[in-house]
Amino acid sequence: MDRDKDKILNISEYLNDGDKHSEEEIKALIDSLMDYHGSQFDDGYDDYDDYDDYELTEETASSAHDFMELALRAKSDKRALKYAKTALRLDPENIQAEVLIAEISSKTHSALIEKLQKICDKESERLRADGFFDEENIGDFWTIIETRPYMMLNYKCIDELINSGKMRLAAEKCEEMLRLSRNDNLGLRYKLIQIYAFLEDENSALGVLKRYNESKNPHMLLPLSILYFKLGDLKESTKYLRQLKNSNPFTRELFEIVQNGEMFDCIDNYEEEPEYAVNTLEELIDIISLNKPLLLMSQEYYVWAMLKLKKMK
Repeated sequence: MDRDKDKILNISEYLNDGDKHSEEEIKALIDSLMDYHGSQFDDGYDDYDDYDDYELTEETASSAHDFMELALRAKSDKRALKYAKTALRLDPENIQAEVLIAEISSKTHSALIEKLQKICDKESERLRADGFFDEENIGDFWTIIETRPYMMLNYKCIDELINSGKMRLAAEKCEEMLRLSRNDNLGLRYKLIQIYAFLEDENSALGVLKRYNESKNPHMLLPLSILYFKLGDLKESTKYLRQLKNSNPFTRELFEIVQNGEMFDCIDNYEEEPEYAVNTLEELIDIISLNKPLLLMSQEYYVWAMLKLKKMK
């Protein structure tokens, strides 16, 4: 990797390395950063001091980033599609634009999955040709700026596979993404253990638990309790339920919400600002929001678990 890329990947260290950096150097670094997908900087401003006075419109937009901003703000699919196509024309490697176009133009989950997989395959070939699939990079895809959009694209694919009931395919893609990004910055391990719980695949679920050594994490405990309930091993299910209760004091409150049919409203409110602290109700809502089709199908489990929780001290 060349020196400029080293700076980009270590921008915080670069700006705080004790040396004085001119405005020209910093601007050049930001311009370099803009070449990578996933940047949070807007390259449509020549004068950063005038940022607050800048009004982004179709007339003032000049970059792919600008047109994607317009697409995401658009109040109609027709206009969003127009802006996304413009962004893709300006930047043929803009994955975000391709995904938005696929979402708008697909009438079914299956059609969307097919289009997303084609984007995945194309991006995989491009990254492979550029050497990003070399052994030295495997396991570190999230730390490499150029491969982050690929990870996010696959995350989207996994969600759509789950929504379509294609759990085994979703599990395979999760496993592949965890191979590419061992630290799992996207939290795919939590989706994966839920999928294995749904599939009643005990060995694979326990493999995820062992691999990440999170035996006290509610994101692991709830799926495992559901898994053993589904398998008819109520003793093991109760064990993980007790651990869940001890890990998060809002467990009973969450189950009451599920039983009362209020869970989807809670998830909708949570997803507007998806942040949580540990040992809160929001932490538990986050667990279910990761895989609504999986955890909310086990209604009988929550009835049984509530009776167990009432007897626990």
